[in-house]
Amino acid sequence: MEKGKRNLLSRRGRLVKALARNQEMVNAYAVQRRCGKVGCKCQKEKGYRHNPVWCFHDREKGEIKAEYIPARYAEQVKRQAQQYKNYKALGMQICRINRELLEMEIKGGK
Repeated sequence: MEKGKRNLLSRRGRLVKALARNQEMVNAYAVQRRCGKVGCKCQKEKGYRHNPVWCFHDREKGEIKAEYIPARYAEQVKRQAQQYKNYKALGMQICRINRELLEMEIKGGK
C-alpha cells in the first residue's frame, strides 16, 4: 500500500475514534430574542436582545421543529451542542479523506 493512502487511512481511523468522544451531543442552538413587552429595553433599543434561550432543533418532514430547553440546562446544552458541531466537523473531514481515497483509486484504475 502506498504511503499516501496509508496516511489517509490512519488519519481517518483517528477521526472515527474521535467521533466516539461526542456521545452526549444534541442538536440545539441559542436564540436571542425580543420579549414583546411594551416599554422593555428590547423594544426600545435597536439590536438589543434578551439573554440566549436554548432550543432543540429538529427537522421533521421538511419542517423545522424547535423546542424550548429550560434555562437551568443552558450550560449542559451549550457543551452538548458544541459536541454536535465537533461531530459534524469530524464527519466532514472523514468525507474529504474518503473522497481523496476514492480519487486515488479511480486514478489508479485507469
